[in-house]
Amino acid sequence: QYNAIENGWGIGIDYVVSNVLFGYDYLFGKTNDYVNTNNGMEIYLGGNYRYRIIENLYVEGRAMIGYYYWKTEFKGGGDDSANKVFLGFSPRVGLQFGKWAISAGYRWDYVDFKFDKEHCLDRFNIGLTFGL
Repeated sequence: QYNAIENGWGIGIDYVVSNVLFGYDYLFGKTNDYVNTNNGMEIYLGGNYRYRIIENLYVEGRAMIGYYYWKTEFKGGGDDSANKVFLGFSPRVGLQFGKWAISAGYRWDYVDFKFDKEHCLDRFNIGLTFGL
């Protein structure tokens, strides 16, 4: 899946077994004249429920708990890092053709379980799915 985040992007993989979701994303932030490295990763576990509207169209809901790590290294020395636990929610809509599906959605992550804008990380995501 591809994630469009503020000032960057991410790419990851999800694995769903019997509505249980496992995921890993690697996230890239923008760099500039003062920032040398700006990236992070996240792992999560949650639930995934898919409801088929018609044969090829479905909606999907996800809820997850996870951990993320982010590090920014500055040119000339110094760094800044963050380790956080988050609670995430993601509604999605998708089209399925045989074992292949493409879906798009939006995801809200609430860091440290605080439900306010200051502690919310949000992103648009699009995914390509192959089912066995």
